[in-house]
Amino acid sequence: MATDTEHGYQALSSREKGRLAGILARLASSFENERAVAGLLATAFIDKHGLTWPEVIDALQPVRPTPPPQIDPPGSRGRRRGGNKDWRGYCRRRAVRRGVALDVAT
Repeated sequence: MATDTEHGYQALSSREKGRLAGILARLASSFENERAVAGLLATAFIDKHGLTWPEVIDALQPVRPTPPPQIDPPGSRGRRRGGNKDWRGYCRRRAVRRGVALDVAT
């Protein structure tokens, strides 16, 4: 068992987690006595490992990944200033292909 320094309690090994999962799975049994024994075994298990039920529940919650830092894209104004001429030329070519007359003086 390793100590979880972030939460201050002992982390369970994969073998111990599997054992606890098996015990808790018995809580869904259709037999009343098996459900009762599973509850007692689960309580004995967490007592043996020095845990409490809130700690077990916290350990079961998935760890939320931290989102990657967002990098601001370069300003769009900087891209537009150099690209306006190309954009206007593209529009003129499209209009000429469609047969629209353009005033080239603008």
